[in-house]
Amino acid sequence: MVTNAMLTATLLGSAQDGGVPQAGCHCTHCAAAVADRRFERTPVSLALQSPSGIQLFEATRSLSRQLALAGAHTPTAIWLTHAHLGHIDGLGQFGTEAMNTQGIPLHCSPAVADIIRTTPVWRTLLDQGNLLLQEFCSDEPVECGGFTITPLEVPHRDDLSDMHALQVDAEQKLLFLPDHDSWGATLAAVDATDPRDWFQQLGIDIVLLDGTFWSSSELPRQVEVPHPPVSETLELLGTRREGDPRIVFVHLNHTNPLCNPDSSESLELARTGWELGYEGLTFQCGS
Repeated sequence: MVTNAMLTATLLGSAQDGGVPQAGCHCTHCAAAVADRRFERTPVSLALQSPSGIQLFEATRSLSRQLALAGAHTPTAIWLTHAHLGHIDGLGQFGTEAMNTQGIPLHCSPAVADIIRTTPVWRTLLDQGNLLLQEFCSDEPVECGGFTITPLEVPHRDDLSDMHALQVDAEQKLLFLPDHDSWGATLAAVDATDPRDWFQQLGIDIVLLDGTFWSSSELPRQVEVPHPPVSETLELLGTRREGDPRIVFVHLNHTNPLCNPDSSESLELARTGWELGYEGLTFQCGS
């Protein structure tokens, strides 16, 4: 694999599927985002920019704003981690009602591909040639012109489809893991003792990590939407050590106190040496 191609990763969105503000919510964080757009967060998405074009991770409802942030008119390819709403509901923007693209490769698992084929509004995108399904296989790298992307299956609610983290291999290795159920399930699936051990096994330099909730009690129905709380992740990681990857928390729910940069939780995160993601945050992965 060639690893000397210019490659920049830009975080285009940092919120959970509903975004901040979330529809129908008037909590403090959502009210702040309505009053001042600086507090707004769009659903999680990432752009990999290289001389061969832009690989877009996730297709969110904020696609137009996110493509503008990436400086792109049209992505070269799209990658989906799974089929939950906030990660996939922007696909319609590639159809005749909006961009009317032709032949953009859409990389996803066979389970996600089945959902796209059997959902009429998305099936139309295939029939019209707007998108071209490219089914990937777990653990098999896909060459992207100077770097590779490898899907890694991780446990997450399979009510609709399976879930794959995306590993980018270039001079700097990046892991995109916006969703998973629990550290216990994930670590057992990848045969690692703790998050640090797993990241070291993969040789990862940058991790964009599930930070949906701060605690396990933010929502009355939180048991129905499992994600490892940031507080638990920090207990497993401790403070950042020399040689550790750069870990950036993304996919924040509107209830997460990390949405408030002045909260005690935000200050606690900063003291650990780990980071909070925000729109426009950029990483240099190749030179």
